Amino acid sequence: MSQEYFVVENDLKLDGLPDDVLFVILAFCDVKTLLALACVNQNLNRVSSHDTVWRRISKKCINIRKSDKKSECWKNLCRVSHNWTRGNCKDRCMIKFKCNFMPYLYLVEPNKLFVAQGPDIVLYQSKKKTRMLPLWQQQMQFRGHEFDVTHFFIQDDRLISSSLDNTLRTWSLMTGMCEAVYTGHTSNVHSVDGYGDVLVSGGRDKVIKIWSQQSKHCLHTIPIQDHIWCVGMNPVTRSVLSGSAGHSTDVPALRLWSLESCSLIRNLDDGCHRFGAGVLSVLWESAFTFLSCGYDTAIKYWDMRVNSRCGCVLKWEDPHDSTVYCVDSDHKWMVVSGTNRYGVTRVWDKRARRCVRSFYAGRKSFSPVYSIQCDRTSLYVALANSIRSLDFSI
Repeated sequence: MSQEYFVVENDLKLDGLPDDVLFVILAFCDVKTLLALACVNQNLNRVSSHDTVWRRISKKCINIRKSDKKSECWKNLCRVSHNWTRGNCKDRCMIKFKCNFMPYLYLVEPNKLFVAQGPDIVLYQSKKKTRMLPLWQQQMQFRGHEFDVTHFFIQDDRLISSSLDNTLRTWSLMTGMCEAVYTGHTSNVHSVDGYGDVLVSGGRDKVIKIWSQQSKHCLHTIPIQDHIWCVGMNPVTRSVLSGSAGHSTDVPALRLWSLESCSLIRNLDDGCHRFGAGVLSVLWESAFTFLSCGYDTAIKYWDMRVNSRCGCVLKWEDPHDSTVYCVDSDHKWMVVSGTNRYGVTRVWDKRARRCVRSFYAGRKSFSPVYSIQCDRTSLYVALANSIRSLDFSI
């Protein structure tokens, strides 16, 4: 009995499938596969570059926010995020100082940067570069402090600063003039923060002072019994963090206080407290979570909803045991930090134990990183003699 064999020709190809089917298939592909498919033909290039495909991938990327989609496509956002992870950037010198400072940075918009240079605060704005004018040009200067500015922040149309001259000052962003001077500290003021009508400051006189912007007077004073390096106010829970020098063996360097009763809410200790391991910087990410760093050579992520004495849920040790001077984040997965040597900055992912990438801002610099700020495409680093930017949009 003879058998007949039929050969069925199947002309169905990958690029011949409907778009909605291709979107489901490409959802299982990684970035390398998608980029390879984009080189096959025009149809696969169009489908593999669609926002539906890259939006899923963006959920796993660092330094991408939902608000970023208003300006660019998801594929380009993932490309910039990939540059952060791979270390693809261009190191540029934005501002060069004539003498050494301990500058502090505050980024308002991608093109507006406030810099504390000694006793002055200067607003720089980026414009089109020409042969005669630099890319970052000075727009406004705030003068009035007698000694170096240690910290400042911007609230509505005002700038509030603290200084080594034992005072706080508020400035008008419209005119650059000083509107008020707060006196009451007996030594250097290292940090200031606030929300609404309330200001909180701390310094070398070992007290936290709570001020009213309306009356310009001190409302309460909280004794800390240690030098205060940083304060961070939480307007939602009406509380304030204090980071001290860690010169006490009985009391941890990081503590949480109530703004209303001025009483201690919580001692924050991860069980590894060492004498002199002070906290240099704190950053609230939400109403219940914040980051801290300092002389203990680590970045710590705290959650106040954890029912334990510690509250530290994540901890990243600096690989070179360097003091971590400053920290910033994208309020999602990425954390950036600056250390005390050679302009070293590090990028961290909260989902990983080790740092994602390390950079040497100003490769020949021996300066610590005194302050750091990041946006979607750039990392701004304050060194003793310059302000540098690492551009990841290349």
